[in-house]
Amino acid sequence: MGSYDPYQIDRYLMKQLSLEETVAFEKEISRDVNLAKEVEVQKQLIQSLQMVAQLETQQQIKAITKNWKDFVPALSKTKSGGFETLVKKADEKIEQLTQLAFQFFIPYSVSYRKAAAETLKEKAYHLYTKKAYEAALPLLRQLPDTNIEARLMTGIALLALQKPEKAYQTFEAIIRAEPFGFLTDAHWYAGLAALCLSEIEKSTAHLQYILKDENSNKKLKAKASDLLNNKLMH
Repeated sequence: MGSYDPYQIDRYLMKQLSLEETVAFEKEISRDVNLAKEVEVQKQLIQSLQMVAQLETQQQIKAITKNWKDFVPALSKTKSGGFETLVKKADEKIEQLTQLAFQFFIPYSVSYRKAAAETLKEKAYHLYTKKAYEAALPLLRQLPDTNIEARLMTGIALLALQKPEKAYQTFEAIIRAEPFGFLTDAHWYAGLAALCLSEIEKSTAHLQYILKDENSNKKLKAKASDLLNNKLMH
């Protein structure tokens, strides 16, 4: 799944984009199935939040008007136009409440999405650590591509589920991105996946990278050396 800008989606659905931006964004939606799904999910979320905002506004309006009868005795004492002034003030208050309800709407929407993403991440990581790879895999795939740790976990889960070809493709994609802190691990698992595919030359290349890499930890280097000497050389 791609990583999309939630603010851009919110602005599109709230009709806050210019005509040119709207046309360009709609073309992008038509080309990207995942983006189209993301927009639809966000549309449903916005509708839900609008309902909440409207309900809260109605409750505030009731709070303003619940003591309306108390104003009646005062009306007889007001000068000409007093009633209109009172109604105008009530209308202004209602308008202020309506504006307030939507003033923080988009940030709230995005915050909600971020909270949901964190919950998804926690659940995915929990299932992975419990080695429930089959259940963890679809959740890991929903996390942003920028989450290299999740991509690495996805590859390891695929490898554990005996899908070495897909696992190898996942590790290769990580290696091409050259992520800091994950490159050595990606080479190690790529080497294992290649070995499962009987791709000895590819496996050897990945394991030799680990031996040459100054940032590789000693344990991983020892494991790579052992695998090269005892498995690949025979």
